[in-house]
Amino acid sequence: MEESQEILLNSLANAGVAIPREALSVGDLTPEALVSICAHSLRIISSSESFPITLPDSMVDRFKICTDLASSVKDLGYIGDMSFHKFLYPSEEDMYRLIRFLVGKLSESSTTAVLLNTKDNNAKAMINDEKSERSSNDEEQDLHTKFEGVKLRTEEAVSNSIQYPEEDFGAHDLLKAAVEMACDEQHIDSHITQLNEQIDARKNNLAKLESKWKGIIKPLEDIKRNLEEALCANQPESQDLESILFETKQREEEISKVSREVEKVAKLATRRSYIERIKEITKNSRKQEIDIERILKETRELQLESNIIQERLHRTYAVVDETLLREAKKDQVGEQAHILVTGIHESFEEISEKILATDRARREMTDLETKLSSIATRTLNIDKLQADLDAIRKENDYLQSLPLA
Repeated sequence: MEESQEILLNSLANAGVAIPREALSVGDLTPEALVSICAHSLRIISSSESFPITLPDSMVDRFKICTDLASSVKDLGYIGDMSFHKFLYPSEEDMYRLIRFLVGKLSESSTTAVLLNTKDNNAKAMINDEKSERSSNDEEQDLHTKFEGVKLRTEEAVSNSIQYPEEDFGAHDLLKAAVEMACDEQHIDSHITQLNEQIDARKNNLAKLESKWKGIIKPLEDIKRNLEEALCANQPESQDLESILFETKQREEEISKVSREVEKVAKLATRRSYIERIKEITKNSRKQEIDIERILKETRELQLESNIIQERLHRTYAVVDETLLREAKKDQVGEQAHILVTGIHESFEEISEKILATDRARREMTDLETKLSSIATRTLNIDKLQADLDAIRKENDYLQSLPLA
């Protein structure tokens, strides 16, 4: 029973219903928690925010909210008694039946929602495909347009550079020198030699600057390393202590995390145990169905046999009564025999009726005992009921004391 209750609560939590942390079974739920669970479930099932998830202080409002919740649950197809007292003063059996019903409805609504989402996703995918085809065509046109624009701008830039604008004299001089070097075919080798010499000179300058930088940075790195070594030599114990404390804290956090996981795994039963339990319940149910069918068959056979015996008895009595009635007309002995047989028949009919009445009384007594035992198992808090009754009386007195408009 506890495993099934835990499965129901986990199913509610997976469906998005808030479950109190202290509630490990259905019996741990309070009326406020039951109302919150039922309201959250109805919100998910009906996709409506009209169900309040908390109970107000006023008893009148409490009765109204619980009555609305009971009516909504009844409309969903709940079989059995359902009213406000199932929420304000629930028993463990009532809460178990209600939560099991809500879990079934949540699973049905989630299945329907998945089918609808699948259809919506397919429709959206088709629309996105059409949009992507259109966008790809648009991108091709944009790229073509951009390419033409870049081509035009490049041509304009080339034409502008050839025109040598007056605003950029430096570029004009460089371009002029390059043209002269390119046109001077006789001295082109000398020009190349000059360029190579300038490149070599720049490389030598870079090498000298790099050697100077190394000479400057190396002493600085040595000073930095010496300072770090001196600092470590002055505070070795503090660093070791800090590292040890940090590692200890990390280990403690890991241990606490692992212990919580171990406790959670210990509380939750394995999937195999659930399967074995379901198989056992199914096996017992089949066995009970076989026993019920056998008992019903025997009952029908006994009823048929009883009907046959009663018909035979009526026929026999009719024959005997007719015979004794003819004999009673002839002599006094036949008349006395007829009277005795009639009295015996009536006595047996009274005995049969009393036996049937006794059987009915025993069945009614058994039903009443079952109801009494179920009532005895209910955890009805008399003090809470009395407190609610006093609160209602106070509210009524307050309303009566208000002046009439």
